[in-house]
Amino acid sequence: MKLTSARTALPLLLAAFLSGNADARAQAAQDQATQSFTGETGVLLNKRPDPKRVAKEIEFTAPGKFRASGAAGNTAAVPEGATAGVAWQLPGYPADGYNLDTFLSPASTQKVITALVAASVLGNDYRYKTELWLDERRISGSTLEGDIIIRFSGAPDLTIDTYRQLLRSIKSRWGISRVQGSVVLDTSAFSGYERASGWIWDDLPICFTAPSSSIVLNHNCFNTVLADNGSGIAAVPEKAQLPGVRVESHALVLTSKEKDQENCLLEVIPSFDNKYVMYGCVAKNSANKAGEWPMSFAVLDPEKYGTEITASILESLGISSEAVYYSTHPSYEKTAFAGAVESLPVSALIRHMLLVSDNLYADILAKTAARFTKRGPTAYYNATSFIKSFLRKKVGIELTGMRLMDGNGLSSYTLITPRQMLKILTYIRDHDSELHIVNSLPRSAYTGTLRGRGSVVQGVLKGNVRAKTGTIANVSNLAGFVVDQNGELVPFVIYNNGLTYAKNNGSDGWRGRIMKQRNDFEKSILEDLYYGRRPSV
Repeated sequence: MKLTSARTALPLLLAAFLSGNADARAQAAQDQATQSFTGETGVLLNKRPDPKRVAKEIEFTAPGKFRASGAAGNTAAVPEGATAGVAWQLPGYPADGYNLDTFLSPASTQKVITALVAASVLGNDYRYKTELWLDERRISGSTLEGDIIIRFSGAPDLTIDTYRQLLRSIKSRWGISRVQGSVVLDTSAFSGYERASGWIWDDLPICFTAPSSSIVLNHNCFNTVLADNGSGIAAVPEKAQLPGVRVESHALVLTSKEKDQENCLLEVIPSFDNKYVMYGCVAKNSANKAGEWPMSFAVLDPEKYGTEITASILESLGISSEAVYYSTHPSYEKTAFAGAVESLPVSALIRHMLLVSDNLYADILAKTAARFTKRGPTAYYNATSFIKSFLRKKVGIELTGMRLMDGNGLSSYTLITPRQMLKILTYIRDHDSELHIVNSLPRSAYTGTLRGRGSVVQGVLKGNVRAKTGTIANVSNLAGFVVDQNGELVPFVIYNNGLTYAKNNGSDGWRGRIMKQRNDFEKSILEDLYYGRRPSV
């Protein structure tokens, strides 16, 4: 069993937990799981274009530059102060770009790699199973003389309601109301840390950093609301008292003017026993006249969370046991498989991951793919080592210098070149009849994180870009495909690192200018690719 006694509390700033707060953290998380998943697909590509079909005749106009015949190319200006890396491959021509071999943070564009590995290794039809194990022969009346084991697999879409259905079968199917033994939660699917090296410490309680553990229930997140209890009085937490979770508030309710005068921030001190204590203050203004501040938190100890939820459900069902606990090495000797609930197929999990940029799904899929080949508990280092081996052997990528720390791109330690990512995208395009990844990517102006991306929602790019966004602090990336004017899929990578658009730099005008520069930069490059021109950077 995993030791938890060495875990210590961390102080954090929680301004980003407030719904609608457009501060730096909200920008850093804009394409993470905090965005709503609508399931809207827009118009899918009618058919996959032949990637080998050459779009149109291209002529060279200068050394290292070429343009579509009779057409002038755009000039794409790198956002001021940023480091950009760009790669593309026009039909019939080799890879080209700007800073092709510069190592940059991919952020969530790394999820494209995870999608490739998961679809290839697990297969699009694979489903996670959460299994119930008990020995029917040891049932006497309403008593089971032995243990029950719940084998968790890391199913990322397992909800508390679905889990309750599995536990309810203990009584509805076998009539068991007493377990003369223990209920054991098998957490052996994954090992090691549940968060990767290089994750930002003050992001850890936020829902988009939910731990990728063997036990996942309700995305390992929970929602709460701070309710106004009177001016100058601490707001009251509501709708958060799940089993295994405690929320306390000492945060005062102030007017916006009072909050600014006091320079008061909302702070939280979480502990790894899933207790969250809030201090500081919240502002009551026109945006929340009802006096409510919605928040989402990541569970910090998923094993404790899962154990207490299990005990609570069993109690509500009228099923008693001697103990409920988790273990990485339970004994199955006196049990047998008795039933299971299944996840959605991997194809649906990949689509969800790409559309809303779900970090938990990405890490679970990456670890599971590695576990399939390792045949044992998988840690982050096993998963990233396996992914690199897959890329080397299957895709034929030169990996010198590439550094992967997780499956979702959150780690600030991860580094990939535009050329490496372009080769991955080219492989996906050329094998998409088996992979089915391209149509799972967000579609410009219609689905996922491209629904409102300013660079691609108008003109010829509307509906003609299938790409993954990637946003962490000071990073804003885009990687995927342009459907050009001839129906060809043109792979591209646009990495912008070092963007200083945060609100706390002292000027909202500065942020707006940098975001416009990013949009103009992306739009210029992608419009050129749409028309078969070589972008000029």
